[in-house]
Amino acid sequence: MSKEKINQTIKVIYGIVVTILFLFAADLILGNEGTNDRVGLLLIIVALFISFVYEFYKSLIEENKKSAIIDFLFVILGTVVIINIII
Repeated sequence: MSKEKINQTIKVIYGIVVTILFLFAADLILGNEGTNDRVGLLLIIVALFISFVYEFYKSLIEENKKSAIIDFLFVILGTVVIINIII
């Protein structure tokens, strides 16, 4: 497969995954049970983490070093936040 087709496939999968995560998070946060709010917030943070990873990937493809470094720092920050919430 060509690079353009692979990039298009990754973009579509990214959009689908992030949309599903946000929909599940909204369902959990707006539901009747208050205990699911933490799980909903975790799903939102995971969706943001995935978007940071996707932006890092795009920066690497475009060979934009400054943007890639900033995106990598966001990925590290997201990883630390997710680990702190889980633990």
